[in-house]
Amino acid sequence: MAGVYLVDAGLPVLIPFMMLFLPFLDDSWKYPDFTLSPSSLAQWAAVALATAVLLWTRGSAEMFLNILLLTALPEEWFFRGYVQKQLGNSIEANLMATVLFAIVHWISRGSAVALLVVSPSLLFGYLYSRQKDIILVILLHAFSNLLFLVYLRQTFNNIGN
Repeated sequence: MAGVYLVDAGLPVLIPFMMLFLPFLDDSWKYPDFTLSPSSLAQWAAVALATAVLLWTRGSAEMFLNILLLTALPEEWFFRGYVQKQLGNSIEANLMATVLFAIVHWISRGSAVALLVVSPSLLFGYLYSRQKDIILVILLHAFSNLLFLVYLRQTFNNIGN
């Protein structure tokens, strides 16, 4: 029985690392796009400020770092920076990346979560294809997950009271 728990405990860490490093096995892959322009820096700062306000009022820095490093970074790196980019960064590529994103969430989290991630995935894919900025998409993904988890925590705390 102990081995089952060890494997289950390792998967949440193993999958993000696989998503980060699998693209490096493809010789045709190029690094995801990002922009260092004044407007992109302003967008990053806006997301960072919103995140800081949310963390200061409702969240925790540890939770945000876990979301950023174990969820948003590997997922966007793989699904936007690899899958969507390799498929041509088009509407069809965004749809395919979103379908794969939902399938991975369905396998790991169930059908309800798979349905919940479709709209954000389409939005992140659209932003990546328009802005060509993987950092912005990663930050937005982390912020949206943090916002959702803070909302869930607040909702369940109110139910318990």
